[in-house]
This record gives sequence, C-alpha cells and structure tokens, in this order.
Amino acid sequence: MRWRGRSVDSRGVPPVTSATLIPPSVSPGATAAALLSAFPAAMAVVGLDLRFHYANPAMTRLLGARVHPGGALAEAVDAEDADALRERLHAIAQAQVESATLTLRWRRDDGGVFEGELQAAPVRDPAGRPEALLLQVRLLDDAHAALEAARRQLQLFTGAVSHDLRAPLRAIESFAARLDERYGDALDDTGRDHLARIRAAAARMSGLLAGLGDYVRAGRAELKPEPVDLSLQAEWACMALRERHPQRESRIDVAPGLIAYGDERLLRLMLEQLLDNAWRFARADAPVCVKVSGERIGDRLRLAIRDEGIGFDMRFAHKLFAPFQRLHGPEQGSGHGLGLAIAHRVVERHGGRIRAESAPEAGTTLYVDLPAEPGAMDATR
Repeated sequence: MRWRGRSVDSRGVPPVTSATLIPPSVSPGATAAALLSAFPAAMAVVGLDLRFHYANPAMTRLLGARVHPGGALAEAVDAEDADALRERLHAIAQAQVESATLTLRWRRDDGGVFEGELQAAPVRDPAGRPEALLLQVRLLDDAHAALEAARRQLQLFTGAVSHDLRAPLRAIESFAARLDERYGDALDDTGRDHLARIRAAAARMSGLLAGLGDYVRAGRAELKPEPVDLSLQAEWACMALRERHPQRESRIDVAPGLIAYGDERLLRLMLEQLLDNAWRFARADAPVCVKVSGERIGDRLRLAIRDEGIGFDMRFAHKLFAPFQRLHGPEQGSGHGLGLAIAHRVVERHGGRIRAESAPEAGTTLYVDLPAEPGAMDATR
C-alpha cells in the first residue's frame, strides 16, 4: 500500500482520505481518485481479498474508523451478514457474476447498526479479468425510496400492458379458431401452416400476459399472513401439472409437514412457478422427477425443490431470477421467462431468500428460505 503523506491516527493507521492512492495494478489514476473523492455517494475500492484499498470521504463518514487501507470489508458489517457478503463478492472476483446488490446491516463506530444497500462491480485489468471491486453503499431509506418508485412505475406499466392487450388477443384467438373450424379443410398445406403459426403465437402471447399479471400481483397484492401448509400446496400444484400433461410420466415426492408463515395465495403462486420450472426442464427421455423437502431451523423454514432435469451452467446463475432472462431455448422447454422472477418476487416480499445449485445434465435444486412463524416475518419488514 502507498499513501501520500505518512500521518497516522491513534491506531497507527494512515487515514483514508482523497490523498490515499490505490495500488498501481488497480489504480484508476489521480483523476479518477479525485472524482471518487468528490462524489457524494459512499464509494470504495477493495481488493479481491475484500480488504480496502481506497475509500472516499463519504464512505468514511458513513462507516467510520473501520474503513482503512488493509482493513477487512467484512468487519464493517454485522457478523451474521459477513458470510453472505463474502459469498457474493467472491463470485464477482471469480467472474461467476457481473455485479451484485446486497442489503446488509452495517456497523458504526458507536456500536450502532444501520441497514444499507451495497452495490458491487469488478474493476478489470487490460485482459478483462477482475482485479479489484468498486463498491457503493447507500442508506436503505434512500435506496428503498428510489427502488419503490421504480417498482411502482414498472407495476403500473406492466399492469396496463397486460390489461390493454387482452381484448385484441382474445379477438385474434377467437377469429383464428373460427377460421380453422369453418375453412380449415379448404386451406392448402401452406395456409394451414400459417394458421397454426397464428394460433401458436396467440397462445404464447396469452401465456406472456398471464405471466405479466402474476408478476404484477406478486409485487402489489396485499399480504395476508397465516400458517401455510406448503406440502399441501405443492401436492395441488403437482396434480395440476399432471392433469395438464397426462401423457408425461412423473415421480413426485413431497415431504409432509412443511409449514411456512405468509400469504397463502402468493406462496401457492411461488410453488406453482418453481414446480412448473422443474417440469419444463425435465429430461425428454426420462420421467419428470421432483423432490420437495425442507427443514425447520429456528423460526425459518428451509425449503428445497430438487429435480433431475437438464440443469444449467452456474456461470449464468445471476440471470436466473431476472425477468425475461432465459438460460435455455424454446426447444428445451423455455417459456416466457417470468416464472422464476415471479417466485423470486414472492420470496422477497416475505423477507426470504432463494438460490439455485445446478450443473448441466445434473439437475437443479432450488433452496428457499421463508418465515415459519409470525415473529420471523415481522423481523424482515
């Protein structure tokens, strides 16, 4: 580490100021350092070992003496959040994900704790490899205000689109069905192919609009929390899938007694999306195999949904729960790209977490952490 000037504080540590230099291998240069220093947001650069190289004055005001060159970033957060912080930032350092946004509890010098949103992205060397991480921390009140405003705009937009497109879509579906019924036999092969394409496209659009409606509802519906038997909800969801695909052999194993605390309608929607995802990406030459299990840990329920399907490459896991992101093509079962985003939104609203473990041709396990009693849900709000 290098500093301009060698003044030290009472701990013998050179102060972190705008004069602090980033090591040459990761330095953005004096101009960039000056920009970060003048930036009103709390910014810092940490090495791949998650130790501070540089922090601007806004960051030091926010986090205090814990921010110093060589200091561990994990020491600035609550001990219970440190593992999650390391896991996500190491994923960036290893080029598994492009960026991360985390809500963490941060520690002040006076012993107080506040909630803040951390955004992290890599600083790359000339070969494109991550060699440091650029961080920004925002107080949760500010971050929530901006996030909620964006969400409200998105919900209004998607709700309007979903509603306004239903009427013309119903007309297309209705007239295409009449055309097929009355004149299908009179059409040549090309005409029948065109008509089939129209009906298939209308069906896809109908599914997309239904998905948009579910996505909006998952974000806007009023929560009515109560104990929810997820085992029963999973059984019903699997029964509906079997009725929808009677020709497909399936082996479903649902553990009994999986009780969560939350909104029954939204938790049912979450399970429908997760199980539909497992069904879609089952192997074409084998039965659909799904196992739903879980365990109670303190006041939380840790749910696991395991399938034996085609899986995916974990390098693309950061895209999994984003709307309209598809890791597979239509020929592999890909749908409208909203199913896991809907499930993620439901879990998020319950103060839970969802993550996936998978490998190509080795199946996928989705882990969902949910409240199991009223106190656990209240603590997340």
